[in-house]
Amino acid sequence: MSQQRKRLQIETLLISSGLSVVQISKKLGVSVATVYRVKSRKQHNVGLEHRKGAGRPSSLRLSVKRSVTQQIRRKPYLSLRTLVSLAPGKPSYETVWRAMKDLD
Repeated sequence: MSQQRKRLQIETLLISSGLSVVQISKKLGVSVATVYRVKSRKQHNVGLEHRKGAGRPSSLRLSVKRSVTQQIRRKPYLSLRTLVSLAPGKPSYETVWRAMKDLD
């Protein structure tokens, strides 16, 4: 079941059923914290949809990603060490590795 549908079920039960937060969490198989979070968002008139932008922003610069992509497409046999030395701005090995993983 999708998260959006689960949130709607929680909201519906909170409004119409008269069940406690603990009872709703057991009935739907979600944590009590999830039910409280939906209840709080409803009280503050915040939408139930997923908030975009949650989490840590990527530190992978577009120039590094573009450079690694071009180098790999031209010469797929290059080592990680060589790709790091060719990338602009001297990125770390982990950064270049992430850029390579994003190509999949």
